[in-house]
Parts: sequence; structure tokens; C-alpha cells
Amino acid sequence: MSTIHRRGVLLDGIGKELVRSANGGPRKTLSQWLATLQNSIELEDLAETFTSGDATPDVSGSAKWITAGSTAITDFDGGTEGQVIHVYRGDSDIVITDNGNIDPIIAGNLTLSATKPSASFRLDAGVWKQVSESGAQSAAMAPVVQAATLALGRTAFGVPGLADSNVFTGAVDRFKRIFLSAADSVWNLASNTLAALIYFSSGGTVSVAASKQLDVLHWTQTLTVDSGGLVHFGNCNLTIASGSHATANVRGWVANLISQGSAIIKAIYGRVEATGASDGVIAAFTGQVVPGASTSAAYGVQLAGDSTARKIDYGYQFQAVSSAVSLDYGLLLADGVAVGQAGLQMFADGAGNLVRLKNAAGSADLFTVTSAGAIGECKGLTLNGASTIGSTMTFGSQVSAAFGNGTRTWSWQGITTGDYFRLLASGIGDMLIVRNDGDIEPTGDLTLASGKRVDFQNSQSTVGSAGAASALPAQPTGYIPIKVGGSAFVVPYYAAS
Repeated sequence: MSTIHRRGVLLDGIGKELVRSANGGPRKTLSQWLATLQNSIELEDLAETFTSGDATPDVSGSAKWITAGSTAITDFDGGTEGQVIHVYRGDSDIVITDNGNIDPIIAGNLTLSATKPSASFRLDAGVWKQVSESGAQSAAMAPVVQAATLALGRTAFGVPGLADSNVFTGAVDRFKRIFLSAADSVWNLASNTLAALIYFSSGGTVSVAASKQLDVLHWTQTLTVDSGGLVHFGNCNLTIASGSHATANVRGWVANLISQGSAIIKAIYGRVEATGASDGVIAAFTGQVVPGASTSAAYGVQLAGDSTARKIDYGYQFQAVSSAVSLDYGLLLADGVAVGQAGLQMFADGAGNLVRLKNAAGSADLFTVTSAGAIGECKGLTLNGASTIGSTMTFGSQVSAAFGNGTRTWSWQGITTGDYFRLLASGIGDMLIVRNDGDIEPTGDLTLASGKRVDFQNSQSTVGSAGAASALPAQPTGYIPIKVGGSAFVVPYYAAS
């Protein structure tokens, strides 16, 4: 460290005393010398130095390291999963090799130099992945407010910020690492159409190399959350004033992606995974809707299409990622949800079905409900209570309509061979057959209730020629009451022998 000499009282024009080192060099203000001294002390106190000539230096003892010599680094030994290290250029330029052990942000070897003096890496699944670096950036990316910090207390854009070694010592509930604030008048858009508190744009096209990842915002962390604790990656708390216009749109999150090729594009993606002994509730997406007394419409999830000419394949799709998945409920309206109109509704604007159930192979329909309300396919229909059918219910060939009475099952069935209709009783067989010519064939006796008669609608007044039959007994056993054309008659009957 050069000795600092005071040279009289020479001011820099704004009241700051100028000093310079004893061995010459440019004059600096005292505050500039103190800043340089502080940076040097902080780095030397907190950083370790690699062994010169070591291509795989050990990083187990510290998070900050200064390189030594110019031997290219091919790996960092002694790291633990999730560890982050900050590597600073020493006395000479040094190459950090892009290989299976080290993965720079930009493909290719990374050189620490005077213009790019540091880089940070995180050990992820055995690979040291670069997470940041210092160095000059294009003018298009110059920030309005810069609070990120890099090596030697300098930022990538030369704007002073918090040094890496700074430790926050204030009240925890007031801590803001990056805090951007402006008066209400600043956001008045009377003369402008767009305001952005944080804005990212390269001004051109960014190319992401194969198997690389670009995150505009990224957070990697292991968290332990105590009772009642909340953790948010992003937290949006907005109150939309009562004077807002009825046509205004306020969105908590907007993802506006435009696909111009064959890439897989997903506007919103959520994934949550339970591992080990985890027994808590997990959900990829969750939300809450609380309508007010005058809310005109409230949606839990709303999907709007913009053109009938372009088909949307699925409004909602649940799909197994790599193998079969077990699902309790595809759609559940839980207890306490009072359905005012319909749990599922479709307007019959198209020819598609409201409901379609496929077999396990997906090759055949098991049950369908058409847009006209007809049940098109039904392999079995069980009614456990009263059911009113307002139109025709059609059953397929030899499909039974079964009715249980607690003792056995009674089934109506149309039979293809012989072209007839029958009533069956389980454990007994055919009970009644109706032929295609109108004949009715009961398999048992036809019993009329007391007071009821058979009403014959057809009669004739003549008979055939007299025969030589045995004479009838003088007295019949009894008389059978019948009707002919609605009029009551009796027919005598005699003992069988």
C-alpha cells in the first residue's frame, strides 16, 4: 500500500482536499483514497488466494477467492452442493475452462481480465454453473437504478453500490436490498403511455445456446419456514381505487409470449414436488376469488380464445408426464359449494360431445352425451333414485335395461336372432316373450286380479258345423266373467275330468 502524503492544502474546486502517493501518480481526493483503501482491506480480509499453478483449486475454506498465476482452471475441488463462490482476478489474466465441470453463462472459456475481473459460480448437481460476472455492458442495458454488487465494491456499470462484504445490521422488518421509490407525480402518465419500474431489453435478439438457460429473474434457495411463515418470490398488493374506469384492465401478472416457430411455449408454468417424508398439501396453482356485493361477473379461471378460425385443442388437459398417474377427482365441487345453475355447462354451438368416456386403450367410446343432450353410448346405466326421462331412451342391440328389487334383477332385452323382446329374471330365465307379430308368450300363468276381466274386442255371430262331441254335463262347474267389446258376459267352464 502506498504511503499517502498531504501536500499543503490543495482543493479540487469543490472543497475536497487532494492528496497523492509518495511515489507519484495522479492526485485523488481523500474520499477516493479512503474508498480504495476500504475495498482493498475488505477483499484481503474476506478472500483466500488460490495456489499458483493449481488447475483444480480447493474452495472448501471460503466463498471468495483470488486467483494466482495464469494456469487455466478446469475445476474447483472441495465444493458442496448449492455452494456459491466468487472468484476475483489476481495479478494476471486467467482462463476458467468451459467443460463438464464448469458451465459458463456464455458457451466457451471464460477469461478473468482487467475489464472482466470476477465471476461467481454455484455448484448444481456436481457442475459449477456461472451465476454472474463483472465487466462492461452495452449502452442499451445501462440501468436507471443499479444496486447489484460485484468485485472490489464496483458494479458492472461503474455505479457505486453495496459491496459484496456489506452486512445489513438494521431492523430486519425494514430491510430492502434493492429499494426503488418515486413520488406519485413521477408515475403520472398524462404525457406518456408506458411506465416500468424495472425494465429489461437488449434492444435486439438474444440467442440462447443449446442446453443453456436464460432467467431474467432467478432465485435458488433452501428455506426453513416456521409456523405461520410466508415466503413469496413475487408479492403484488394493489388496491384499485373506486374512481377507476369501467374499461380499465388491471392484471397482477402478464405473460405475453408470441411464437413464430415450433418451440414449446407456455405462458405460465407451475411445478411442485413432494420428496422424502413430505406430508403437506401441495398445489401447482391455487387462487381465491372473493366477489363483492355488486360484482358483475366472477371467474375462478377464465380462458378466452381470439378467433374461431384457429382451433384450441384443449380448454383444460390433465396429462401424465412420464407414466400413469393416479387421480382422485378430475373436477371436484367440494362440500359447501352451492351450484346455482350447472356444475358443467356447454352451449350446443358445435357438433362435439358434452361428455365422452373412452376405454383404457382409447379405441372405443363407453359413454357419450352429445351436444343435443342425447346419450350416444352407454355400456351400463345405474339409477339409484327417481329419474325422469323427457324423451326417448334408446338401447343398443341386446343391451339390457335392468331393474333390481333386492331379491333378484329383472331385465328387459331386445334379441337380434328371432327378432323378439323378452323379460328375464335372474336365477329363473325368460318370464315373458313378445314376438314381432304381436304374440305374447308368458312362461307362467296369466293371472287377473279379483274383479278384472279379459276384454275381447273381436267377436262373431256364427260357428262352424255341428260335430259329434260328447255331451256337456248338465251343470257347469262355474262361469268365467269376460267382456266382449266392453260388454260383460260369462263363459261356463267344466271340470277337467
